[in-house]
Amino acid sequence: MSSITSSSSTLATPCHMVPGLLSEAFVGRGREIEWLRGKLQPEEEEHLGVKVGIHGMTGIGKTQLLLKYEALYRKSYVTQLFLFAPSKKRFLDSVQEVLETLELPQRERPDPRAKILGLHNWLLQSRNWLLLIDNIAPESVDLILQLLASAAPGHVILTSQVRGAVERITGSPKLCLSLQEPPLDEAVEMFLNAAGVAPSQESKQAEADIVRALGLLPHAIEQAASYTKVNGLTPRTFLERYQKTPDRILDWDDDDDDTWKSLPGDDTRRHAISRHFRLIFGSLEKSHPDALVVLRFFSLLETESIPLYEEWRRADWSPGFAKKKAEQPQQLSDLSRTPTLTAPRKVKTRSPGCLSVLTSCFRPTPKAFKIDDGDDSLSEKVPANPRRHQSELLPEIFSDQVRRERAIAKLCDLSLVRRLPGQRLLWMHDLTKKTTRAMIPPNDIKIWVGGVLNVVYHMMPVEDSTAEERGWVDTCLPSAMGLVRQVEALGFETSEYAGFLALCAHCNLRHDAWGVSKKQFETALPVYEKYLGLEHRRTLTLMHQHAWAVRNDGKASAAEALFRRTWELRSRALGPNAPETLAALNDLASMIERAGRLKEAEAMFKTLYEGYRDSAGPQSQETLAAGHNYAVCFHNQGRLREAGAVYRAVLDISTTKGLGLRDEGTLKTMANYAATLDHDGRSDEASAMYHRALSGYKDALGFDHVLTLRLRVNLASLLKQQGRFSEAEIMLGKCLERAIPLWGPEGIETMAYLYDMGEVWQAKGDLPKARDVFKKLSEELSGEMIGHPLRPRWIDSWATAEREMGHLTLVLEKSREAYDLFETLLGWYDPYTLVAANDYAEALQAVGQYTQAWDLYVRCRDSFETLVGKDHPHYAMTLNNLGRCRWALNKKQQAEQQAEAESFFLEAREVLKARVGAAHFCTLTVSLNLARAKSAAGNVQGAIALAEETRDALEETVGRSHPLVSAAHLVLGVLVASRGDDGASLLAAADHLRAAVATARDAQYTASANYYLSVSLLVLLLRRTKSDVSAVAPLLEELRAPDAGELSPFDIPHVGRFTPVQLAEFNPPESFDFGAYIPLFTGETVKLRWGRKTCWREAGKTTLNC
Repeated sequence: MSSITSSSSTLATPCHMVPGLLSEAFVGRGREIEWLRGKLQPEEEEHLGVKVGIHGMTGIGKTQLLLKYEALYRKSYVTQLFLFAPSKKRFLDSVQEVLETLELPQRERPDPRAKILGLHNWLLQSRNWLLLIDNIAPESVDLILQLLASAAPGHVILTSQVRGAVERITGSPKLCLSLQEPPLDEAVEMFLNAAGVAPSQESKQAEADIVRALGLLPHAIEQAASYTKVNGLTPRTFLERYQKTPDRILDWDDDDDDTWKSLPGDDTRRHAISRHFRLIFGSLEKSHPDALVVLRFFSLLETESIPLYEEWRRADWSPGFAKKKAEQPQQLSDLSRTPTLTAPRKVKTRSPGCLSVLTSCFRPTPKAFKIDDGDDSLSEKVPANPRRHQSELLPEIFSDQVRRERAIAKLCDLSLVRRLPGQRLLWMHDLTKKTTRAMIPPNDIKIWVGGVLNVVYHMMPVEDSTAEERGWVDTCLPSAMGLVRQVEALGFETSEYAGFLALCAHCNLRHDAWGVSKKQFETALPVYEKYLGLEHRRTLTLMHQHAWAVRNDGKASAAEALFRRTWELRSRALGPNAPETLAALNDLASMIERAGRLKEAEAMFKTLYEGYRDSAGPQSQETLAAGHNYAVCFHNQGRLREAGAVYRAVLDISTTKGLGLRDEGTLKTMANYAATLDHDGRSDEASAMYHRALSGYKDALGFDHVLTLRLRVNLASLLKQQGRFSEAEIMLGKCLERAIPLWGPEGIETMAYLYDMGEVWQAKGDLPKARDVFKKLSEELSGEMIGHPLRPRWIDSWATAEREMGHLTLVLEKSREAYDLFETLLGWYDPYTLVAANDYAEALQAVGQYTQAWDLYVRCRDSFETLVGKDHPHYAMTLNNLGRCRWALNKKQQAEQQAEAESFFLEAREVLKARVGAAHFCTLTVSLNLARAKSAAGNVQGAIALAEETRDALEETVGRSHPLVSAAHLVLGVLVASRGDDGASLLAAADHLRAAVATARDAQYTASANYYLSVSLLVLLLRRTKSDVSAVAPLLEELRAPDAGELSPFDIPHVGRFTPVQLAEFNPPESFDFGAYIPLFTGETVKLRWGRKTCWREAGKTTLNC
């Protein structure tokens, strides 16, 4: 039989994500392991997709059993994953940890459904994995069913205290194992192994009595053995101490743990566990009170995984506010703390770091701290103070590194907590957690939770910028959020924990839980205003962060108002150039810029840049970020030279003054500068800069990071501009694959990427596909998003696609709508408004409103000259259109008018040759127009030669099946036919038109108006030459089909308006003038679309202080 790892299917990503919690004292359970092996059969690939469950009471060894199976059969799986599900929240946190480890894009999504779907899809697409889901609570079952909704090629092992939970997930009681107590001999062996005691006939009875007294529960047995070992006791001595311990049952909230209520001997088990823990706690209270205090602290943290807190921070602040301050708000200059619990004295101790803490958990207890109930002279000596509550020791212990490490080491020695190897985490079994918490008198719970809240507030991370810092915040945040839930349930006043709530809100904001963050800020902010005053630094910091939460939650108008209020208050209280004031101004300006009010934003960015430069110096990170953002504003207005100059200055300092090419800010500036070069038509320089930035992004952030994705989309759009359509389509397809699970199909970022893909489809000639995308995007936004600046672009592109398809009635409406929206939003002197105005003029020309089109073209040309200069591709675009419109206005084909049209084309071609190259498809499109201008001026042979040369160049540049090549064949057919009535010319013209039709058919781009124009002219020529008569009928039938009937009539200036059939049946065919200007729907206009994505740059590190 072949091992499942030999399967030819897609293997899972190699990854071992199972916590090192398997006890060294594990023995026995052979029958249960064999049951798991028989159900899963890890050696057999046919058995992939099996789910099995283990249920039993807490402490019975469910987790140890699944971990033992994983250790035994690890080599049968490529990937081993571990999820923890005692609650919905904890399960989702575990899913997030797996997404982070596997580097799946859904790790960036705030939506829990998207996270679960992301892992679900990975399980379906991967093979040979083992998924362990531990301690499942009933409330987590529905989420787990979503995760495991389809049979996947791996194995799943579930554990729960509730039988119904695992049976519901596995779907069958036959796939579930009820875990019972181990046999007596295994239990004894477990005790001896953990206690390090050799078996002897003398102590055999005592050993058996011990494990029986502990209800044969493996977890309690291991702890009792650790107690025996640490204190150097014999089994008999331990038993004597155990029997002397008061036999009073402990009460704890069972939650969903109905196994205690349903199994026989429940009270016996509770008595055994209660007595066992009372023995340990009594010993700790006498000999190691610090350890007992820390144990109670750990028991009040909801999660089993406990952060290994290392440093006391925020010494001058507290998590809440004293009531006596309520009537006297602190002034701005009063930055004194307002404690609810006295902050401890700062203890100066050695700082051995994390490694020392880790190793101390495994060392034997130092002799000076050995527990000996008979002689406590070597125990910790803590001065008795009957008036002092034990929870008041928490700040002293946790702020003193030596005391804290000793306490944690003692708990590890006694197996009350366990250190997770290689992680800054401790683990506490839920049985230990419940019993420890039950030892706290109910009237004291609120006092203890307040003390725990104080400690966690002071030991939460301060920095949250680097990947390592963010990972540590991710580790600490679940425990902090659990405390918030507890204080709310216990009825704390908001003022008592407002500072702690604000800290959690800031962490949630930084880690994409925007909705949660927003609610927490809204709760905490009124308290800050009441106790500190509206203009206090901390209040204004909270207000600023609240604005960010509202912004990220999609409420742009409300966020702008909050940023503005923060800026105005800081300006008044701190001064206009204070760093906090300028930070608020930066965020306000970015909101205004994103709303499209570019001139207003520019003034703010100018103030910001000059303020930072004057206050912090030209080389500070704040000044560099402000300069970068100032350049973004120039870029988005089309002032590319100004933008490029600022970007170059910022980039020079960023790369030469110590930040380097791996600095995120430097990379953002590099990527934005590439986009500016791109918009300026400097394709080669832009490509080099894009690739340079992409290399840095991949190294610093990863290939699928949000910023890297944006850069890849920009690069794909550049490839499209260069005529490399297939490469662009492939690259954008890969970006969309990441974007959809990351932001969802309706996320604005995903929609923007889909729009870019639509532009590629339009450029390569797939008009229906592009039109459908543009239409869908234009109609999909609603509510506040209806005014998003991207929507007019989508409407404009929808109109241009419809125009190329010949649907001119809709074109005029939609093109005008886009133009009006842009002008209202951005004003006239904006590149997006001017492009939309040019597109509207093209629509006017297409429906025969030539004078109106001419006037608008002239206005666009003059404005582009002012905005981007006469050497920009957009200026060439308007020159080309002026040449086209001059044709349409020429009634008698006068020589001077033809010369004027030709001069427009010549100038446009020279601009494009200089900027994008002679072989670029836009340059070649203008060359086709120039050939037609030469023909109109009487140089027919020269025109034909230029058209043939252009067609050959297009075939080389964009491929033989591109719509522009079909357009070149169409132009050649018209030019050759215009030479006269000799049979050879007309037959040759018909051949060119056949080539135009065949090219469109081969590429399956027959939905364009150009295709029907080619068919109509071909029929007209065949009728005129009376050749290939048999081809006329099927061609006419195609022109009478419903798709052709949707086209607006062809408008041929000074000749008339014709449907495709009317043009084909023009009578007499000899009278049709092929020398007239016959407008094309594709192959006349040029467009290098703007819209590359840029990003803002932030200064400095994120500090979590509230």
